[in-house]
Amino acid sequence: MRTLVLIGLLLLTAYVTVTGSPLSASAAPAETDTPASAGQVPLELGTGRVADLAGVLSAEQVTEIDAASRKLSSDEHLDVWIVLVDRFAEPEDAQQWADAVAEKNGLGPQQYLLAIATEGRTFFLSAPSLGRVSDSRLLEIERRLIAPQLTEGDFTGAALATFSGLSEPMPAPTPTASTATATADKTIITPGIVVAVIILVSLPFLLVALLIWILIRRRRASRALSAARAATVITATTPAPAQVPAPAPAPIRLPASAQTPPASAPPPVLRPIADLGRDADSALVTTDDAVRMADQDLGFAAAQYGDSSVGDFTEALARAKRNLAEAFTLKQKLTDETPDTEQEIREWTTRILALCATAMADVQAQQQGFAALRRIEADAGALLASAREEVLLAETRIPAAGAELDRLRARYGASVLAEAGNNLSRAGALIAAAHTELESAESGTARGDSAAAALAIQRAQKAAGQATTLASTISTRAGELAEAASRVLSQSMILAQLITIARGIPENVNVLTPLASLAEQTVALARTDANPLRALDKLREASAALTHAIEDVQRSRAESAEAAAGFAAAPAVPTTPEDAKLQARAAKDLARAQKAEARRARIARENVARAERDQIRAIERARELEREQARQRRAERTESRRPRDSGSGSSSGGRGRSGGGGGRF
Repeated sequence: MRTLVLIGLLLLTAYVTVTGSPLSASAAPAETDTPASAGQVPLELGTGRVADLAGVLSAEQVTEIDAASRKLSSDEHLDVWIVLVDRFAEPEDAQQWADAVAEKNGLGPQQYLLAIATEGRTFFLSAPSLGRVSDSRLLEIERRLIAPQLTEGDFTGAALATFSGLSEPMPAPTPTASTATATADKTIITPGIVVAVIILVSLPFLLVALLIWILIRRRRASRALSAARAATVITATTPAPAQVPAPAPAPIRLPASAQTPPASAPPPVLRPIADLGRDADSALVTTDDAVRMADQDLGFAAAQYGDSSVGDFTEALARAKRNLAEAFTLKQKLTDETPDTEQEIREWTTRILALCATAMADVQAQQQGFAALRRIEADAGALLASAREEVLLAETRIPAAGAELDRLRARYGASVLAEAGNNLSRAGALIAAAHTELESAESGTARGDSAAAALAIQRAQKAAGQATTLASTISTRAGELAEAASRVLSQSMILAQLITIARGIPENVNVLTPLASLAEQTVALARTDANPLRALDKLREASAALTHAIEDVQRSRAESAEAAAGFAAAPAVPTTPEDAKLQARAAKDLARAQKAEARRARIARENVARAERDQIRAIERARELEREQARQRRAERTESRRPRDSGSGSSSGGRGRSGGGGGRF
């Protein structure tokens, strides 16, 4: 009965879906064929921003579009060309034709081209693949701004809408009357029609599968009933002695501070390889530009301040170039013809990002240092007085740090504070060097050598800062010693508790007894050790060793308790036929649950395998796309193209073209 109801519902759903869908393709109005004019091949752009080969714009409209395009160049640093032809030819596809014009004229990464076929009624907005306007934004511009204007025959409005969309956020969609009428007149094929067709085609197969499933279910039920009856007879006639579980040992309670910390958090989810690849490409371009700019800055700095002042800059730039070269080598390995594993792709891409980040940090640190030096040179007189105050302030901190050091030596001994004493001596030497640099700065200012004065001021400020840092290590060391001394007492109490626990455990005596004796010696030595840091480390080591030994005993006891519990949990022997039936039913339910769990596990394994196959295919597609882009970039680098009418936001040597998708109107 349920089968018939299900079949009836399927047929009713299919009928309602089909009868309620406007799918008549014959109802669409027939279009009148018009003779096609000869198409236009990709052309050379002139000096203007508008190429109206279709003759649909007036002189005033051309002037208006050209002025709007140049205003966009000055405001947003984006160049846009508008090309109108009758039809596209060689190639006829709108996207291929627009990209061919862009490549033929060498349009750069901030230059766009809107190609419109007025008679062919197709268009495409060609954009650079590495431009700042995303593909989704380009698609919205084409669908919501350009297409409605072209449908109305307003070519000037389409051009101005392109400029507005590239420079402003996307407005909400506003349907026009013509677009609404055109939508109503077009043939509509809804998803419900597709579903209905699929249901009607697959209905016979579903009926056959349903009948087979009913037969198999009845046969399995018959077999399960027979097995339950047999189990009832067997369990009812097989006696067995009852088992009494052995008493479990008392649990061992460790001190809270001595317990093993919980396992660390699971590793973070890996990023998709496609996202890593995009980040690596962007990082390579950015780092390459930064290194080139830093090379120029190094030359300027050497000419301005002398070769002796740019030694660190030279070394940092050399390291950045080596890192960048290694990153490009890895990128070449990713884009060559040799297949790479997923692990290799992830490792190399991550390495590229790390190398680029290190190179950027090296050059930016040096550039910032010389930028600060130029600011000092611009106001050397005022900054000289400020540097003198910094040096005097750092100098006043050294006597206080010396007094603190003497107090610590009297309490903890000289050996504990040997490094702190060396830091204080170095701080005094740095203060003396800072005074020498201040005298050099005054001399340079007097003779008008602002560059030499700026270098001396910067070195004096650096020496004063280092001296202050070294002097502050005395107070830092005092805090560490005080905190360690307070923790020695608490750690000794924890270790004493562990010793008591270990002495009371009868198992594993050969290990626990020596560890407990060693821990007692550690506690006694910690009370007389003048160095609290060393005493705290020894106490922690003894606590960790004793804690691990006690936890081993805990695990052994837990395993024994689980074994005893499993033995005691054996099924009881049924004494009546009703008990036998209940036990047989329970056995059948358990078998059914085990089968369901096995089926879920199998489905999960199949899903994982399918996901792995899909991921491998996605990786292969991404690698093929990267290889194609690499081949295009190599081909572009072999030719030296200069963009026409580049404007303020243009550059030569684009890195491939993309766009929103184009369309018809």
